[in-house]
Amino acid sequence: MNYYQSDMKLIEQRLLPFQLPIMADPYTRAAFGVTRDKQQNQEKFAHHIALAIQYYQSAIEQDVNYLLAYQNLASAHLLNSEPYKAIAILQDIVARTPDNAILLNILGVGFYMTDNPQKAEAQFGENRLFTGK
Repeated sequence: MNYYQSDMKLIEQRLLPFQLPIMADPYTRAAFGVTRDKQQNQEKFAHHIALAIQYYQSAIEQDVNYLLAYQNLASAHLLNSEPYKAIAILQDIVARTPDNAILLNILGVGFYMTDNPQKAEAQFGENRLFTGK
């Protein structure tokens, strides 16, 4: 194994607090260079996020134990600039699955988005991925 491969594990571990399970970025570098239909693209993105929220809510109604639906619903709310909705969803599900590192991470991002860095840091501190416990 070369140095790059071994270092990538460390980099990914260190960057985890700033990642969401749904990776969608409507503001890519290419988007800054192309101004045509920018408003329309943003509207499409908002529309697709709204649809995703509906689908995840429907999935949860059909199976209240479907953990991935909660994870993606909370992430979609964060992408839709609705961190308080994401936090409300996550606090309930984290109480049921306190060792889920991804849920703890998303909850920390939600607290950070609400201008509450102390709670975000505390949340990241509870995450076993960062404490090594």
